[in-house]
Amino acid sequence: MATTSKVQSKLKTAAQFHKELMLETAIKATKEEGINQHAAAKKFSVSRVTIRNQMVHPNPSPHGGKAKLPDWAENSIADVKPSTG
Repeated sequence: MATTSKVQSKLKTAAQFHKELMLETAIKATKEEGINQHAAAKKFSVSRVTIRNQMVHPNPSPHGGKAKLPDWAENSIADVKPSTG
């Protein structure tokens, strides 16, 4: 996973971690062990379409338009805390 300048405040749950691990294992089995996608989907309880999409597009580009402000400006705005009162 690529590092970003934004801090991830939400930790993954055990279920989310397990789901990602099973997907990675299914893709690895398909690529390295020669298991077909349908069999890997059944064996690792992962959607066949999800396996296929991850194999075709391993690093999808983000959706939406580009930010209007440069990264340093967005980060400085995010660091400012609103005043109460």
